[in-house]
Amino acid sequence: MMMKCLAVLSLFAILSLSVVLADEIEVYDADVMLDTSLQEPAIAVIDTGESIDVRYADVMLDTSLQEPTIRTWYILTVSVFPSNGGYVELSRAGGLYDEGTVVTVTAIAKDGYVFSHWSGDASGTNPTIQITMDSDKNVVANFELINNPPEKPSSPYPANGAINVSITTTLSWQCSDMDNDALTYDVYFGTSSNPPKVANGISTNSYNPGTLQYSTTYYWKVVVWDEHGAKNESEIWHFTTLTNPSHENIPPTIKINYPANGSTVYGALIIKGVANDEDGSIIKVEIRIDGGEWKEANGTISWSYELDTTELDNGFHIIEARSYDGINYSEIAKITVNVNNIGNIPPKIEILSPENGSTVKGSIIIQGKAWDEDGNESLVRVEISIDKGGWKEVTGTVNWTCSLDTTKLSNGEHLIEARSYDGINYSEIAKIIINVQNEGKEREALWFAIGVIIAIAIAVIAIAWYMKKK
Repeated sequence: MMMKCLAVLSLFAILSLSVVLADEIEVYDADVMLDTSLQEPAIAVIDTGESIDVRYADVMLDTSLQEPTIRTWYILTVSVFPSNGGYVELSRAGGLYDEGTVVTVTAIAKDGYVFSHWSGDASGTNPTIQITMDSDKNVVANFELINNPPEKPSSPYPANGAINVSITTTLSWQCSDMDNDALTYDVYFGTSSNPPKVANGISTNSYNPGTLQYSTTYYWKVVVWDEHGAKNESEIWHFTTLTNPSHENIPPTIKINYPANGSTVYGALIIKGVANDEDGSIIKVEIRIDGGEWKEANGTISWSYELDTTELDNGFHIIEARSYDGINYSEIAKITVNVNNIGNIPPKIEILSPENGSTVKGSIIIQGKAWDEDGNESLVRVEISIDKGGWKEVTGTVNWTCSLDTTKLSNGEHLIEARSYDGINYSEIAKIIINVQNEGKEREALWFAIGVIIAIAIAVIAIAWYMKKK
């Protein structure tokens, strides 16, 4: 097909066309478009309704059938960039259109691309536009690759939480981009947990912060950007530099507070203690049983470790503890315990004061004692209850006390109960009866009784008056 086959003005008529081709004459009843700008021989474009034929011929035009009219045609050229980014669909196929024809053009992206904008004789970012054919048009559909943000920076050096780091260390990290975009980095660094920005737009995945301070914890993070403006950021990492080697380090100390040395234990045992470091901080506390493997405890300055004694044989066992400040370990603290998991004997309890049946008033101190045949160190707590209310923990275990404000109780008898607990069993409940007699309570009761009598009298009078009026 001939794409650009017409002059700006072409002669159009429905007529009988005689075309001389070599030695023969052919007669067509067709739409004829005649380029009159050329010298003979002329170019005849013949549209028979089924096909378009272009021929070089001597044309004899019989215009007696109809007055000729002028008809203008324009060419629409469409392309895409890049060529593999997508394709274009037209509402009317072809590339040659009558003047004034409106063509709908739609840009469709291929996988991995997205439509960006139109250029040439069209503009805008809507993938579907309409072109009015009032001149030859050249339209370009522009596509771009779909951008993925960079991966989160990872694998920091020094490692997150590292200790004894050199004061001349260089920070580094790993990062990648699935689109293979060029990456730049912003670095945040300082002694605050929300560090300030210290480097902007560097292209390497490392940063030298200069000489650092001894025995100092530093915090840092990295924000990565790709060339399209997408970003990602790391977590906030931290590390601690080593102690100044010119200063002799003082080793930390440690102490086991519970259980007591030589005590009898059973079941689940919570070992407790404290640690201290005069010239730094405690990094960790470790426990071992009977010279076995060291295991880290929970906490540092105040620490604990849960030991299941049922996994040990009955008899004596050694518990050891040590603390570490990043340079030196403390001396080892050591106790011996007697494991007895044969059977637990419930503890005992007794209320010593006030005496059963005594009369009390105001604030009183309830006192008592508790004991455990398996060892008093196994007593966990003592609780009391007033008049079957909730159980409340008191102060102390072997010798215990509790304050009670009797003015909050009504005058009369009240029940006090107490029980002890050894971590496995409660004791039997000890109980006493006290007689509360607070003077203010008697007056309150008297006035309350008088008020009730007066209210009843008024009600009787009112009823009698109402019945009399009826």
